[in-house]
Amino acid sequence: MTSENTHDVTASTEGPRLLETRPIAGILVHPLALLTMGVGAGICYLVSSNEFTRANARNALDWHLTVWALMVTAFGAMGGGAVVAETSVISLPPLAGQLTGILFFALFALLMVVLFWTLLAGGFATLMAAFGTVWRYPLSVAVVDRLERRGGVPGGWLGVIVGYVVLTPLVMAGVLTGPHGGPFFFLSFAGVAGLTMVGAPLAVVAVYRHGIQGRATQPRPAGLTIAIPVVIALAGFVLRSEYAHSLNPSGDAIYIFFVAFWLSLTCYLWKTTRDRDSNPQPNSP
Repeated sequence: MTSENTHDVTASTEGPRLLETRPIAGILVHPLALLTMGVGAGICYLVSSNEFTRANARNALDWHLTVWALMVTAFGAMGGGAVVAETSVISLPPLAGQLTGILFFALFALLMVVLFWTLLAGGFATLMAAFGTVWRYPLSVAVVDRLERRGGVPGGWLGVIVGYVVLTPLVMAGVLTGPHGGPFFFLSFAGVAGLTMVGAPLAVVAVYRHGIQGRATQPRPAGLTIAIPVVIALAGFVLRSEYAHSLNPSGDAIYIFFVAFWLSLTCYLWKTTRDRDSNPQPNSP
């Protein structure tokens, strides 16, 4: 009787103890990284305080940053080669054209292999995390560790916010005033994708973390800074869809969010600067 009760207690507490040592976020961070191309892993790494979750998120983020660097290099090489071939005054010899075609095929094949390996590695890392092992993706560059050894992001969280405020008008100006074809259009599309998938999520995390750091001395409206642009974007989506009958209300809502979020972050920076000037920190001895 006693042994049966002991067995029942052990079986009932094994699950909760398992989640204490291996939190679910540390396991699911790898599928999240796959679905968001690494952005979800970066957010988990910045927000989480659990070492197991942070270690798994760091490994996933390192690999996806490596993949991003490879993709930018490959597409940049292919795009640059296409521009040279189209705008070259002197016709290229047949051998150069054949070598360019082989290079394009090799880069495309490499990207396909890397993406396939990313799926396999992400699934294997998830399995290893479920068994309590932090598995590092092979061939990944330790970007996060090197960044931390150098003191983190330049300017801290406030530097991330300033960077978003500066880059957003440049990207939007390129989209609205730039040509609708050729390499410039590709760069504009890449800029919008970067703002959507990387810039905006990172800026949201930066506002959240910076607001937490300053809450003890001077409360800042971090929650409103994030919530107001989201509400405005949702309202814009409804208005463009129901009343303006837009062909792409989702795209319109993204641009509305960019504008609203930029204004919100600008106000946040202004308020932070005003609070800092009105409440100067005492000089350390």
